[in-house]
Amino acid sequence: HMRASGSAPIDTLVLNAGRGGSSSGANAASVDGAEVIMQVNLLGHALLAAELLPLLNRSGFVRVAAQSSGARFNAREADLRADLGSSLAAVARASPWDQYSKSKAGACLLASAIQRRLAAAGLDGAAVASDPGLAATGVNVQHDLAATLGGRLPDTKALHD
Repeated sequence: HMRASGSAPIDTLVLNAGRGGSSSGANAASVDGAEVIMQVNLLGHALLAAELLPLLNRSGFVRVAAQSSGARFNAREADLRADLGSSLAAVARASPWDQYSKSKAGACLLASAIQRRLAAAGLDGAAVASDPGLAATGVNVQHDLAATLGGRLPDTKALHD
């Protein structure tokens, strides 16, 4: 738990973590019981931002960047409205790729929510979501990007070489 009293203000917060999953693999639960892709990519960011909000509020100009992905376009709006899929029961029929896509759409929603809170507090600054484009990262290997995208890309490992 953060102790905000006596701590210096935080001007910049970058929410950047990525955990993928195989397009055919099983969903897994964290020790907290949440689906791990959603916990790493979204729920952990939301908790960290909430814990750091008092220190962000002390900044003269606060900047928050939440890392998203083009995978967000695969998330269905109905799924986002119903349940972001934080529990294994909620995602029993969802693939890890679906979870990754929802988590990255959720990052955009989180940035928007943080921006509203900054504005409501009368703070100068911005909360934004960013998309790095296609990047050679371990997440691509985790969810076998080539297979997930239906063969529209060459072999994932060859893409990285």
